Amino acid sequence: MILTRLDSASKAGAFGADVVAAPVFDPANPLNERSIRLWPWPFGSQRSFPELDNKLTEREEETTAREQAKKESHRLLYVGMTRARDGMVFAIRKHVTQKATTLKTAWLDELTDSTGKSLLTWPLETGEQALKIGRISIPVMVNEYSPGDNSGEIGLIDEDNYLRQGIHVKEYPPARVSPSSLTANDDEMTGIKVQMIADFGCRIEIKGKPEMDSVGNAIHAFLAIDHSGFTIQQKLEIARRLLDRWGVDKAIDPDDLIASEERLQAFINKSYSGAKINREWPVSLRNNALQQMQGWIDMLLELPEGYVVIDHKSYPGTDGEKHVKQYAPQLAVYKEAIEKATGKSVIATLIHLPVTGKIFEISEA
Repeated sequence: MILTRLDSASKAGAFGADVVAAPVFDPANPLNERSIRLWPWPFGSQRSFPELDNKLTEREEETTAREQAKKESHRLLYVGMTRARDGMVFAIRKHVTQKATTLKTAWLDELTDSTGKSLLTWPLETGEQALKIGRISIPVMVNEYSPGDNSGEIGLIDEDNYLRQGIHVKEYPPARVSPSSLTANDDEMTGIKVQMIADFGCRIEIKGKPEMDSVGNAIHAFLAIDHSGFTIQQKLEIARRLLDRWGVDKAIDPDDLIASEERLQAFINKSYSGAKINREWPVSLRNNALQQMQGWIDMLLELPEGYVVIDHKSYPGTDGEKHVKQYAPQLAVYKEAIEKATGKSVIATLIHLPVTGKIFEISEA
């Protein structure tokens, strides 16, 4: 992790636009007593005006703005300083005068103790040095570069320059993983069974060559809605709005979208009669590698004997059975998460291909 622009201190004040919060927040009416305050700066490019500056120190608007800016500055520093995996580089500019040599650390200098004294004391000499944090010292390696010293090759310096001797880079798996990004290797593919359990004999016709991600987003959004109780006209209006929103209104007929939803609903009514349908159901699971797996199940059917996971995919190809195998790891995460959270079994994991009008069940071979 490399932190730069550390010579920039937080800048904020009462002038400009700001949201004035309500004295008491009301969750039922969140905008009640909130307002927007605008103080335009009247002196153009002039950065300060002594008489006005002195008056501002007595204003709550000024002190509040500065305090909020400082908190935001601390938050950004915290985020930057806690994301490093193996090491951290502070890119700090040096300021040299006839009287003294200092470092431009205005942003870092905002980290102070209760007396207002800076917490960090930075070494000026190169080589193995100590960074002092209050009474604690941390060994650091200080390198110095200038534009005239191989400036074009700085990016090629070995990473050992930034790591203390004896520290070895260790590879770690990502802390967070989206289940939809998982793929199966060849060995895992052989242990996956795919069976087509429904063929509606109808497709969603796609005209032209639209962006398929947008097609998928429009279809997913429509299927995520509980259409029970809606009239045909209401469904048509929703379909039109969604297709227009995703820029695929010329590619898909809204009637086809409605028919696809109705075919899926008929399948659920016949195959899983009485099931409670949960749409866009969030799941979270920490696996054995301590990775956080988080995602959304398109449809989760709840039955007395267990659950059925349904995931929509907008794949338009004819080789559906071969294609859906790649989604087995994603559905396996959903299955494990639901079973661990509820103590009940997932009795089926299904892939719904609304464009081709087919449903496949994925299971272990």
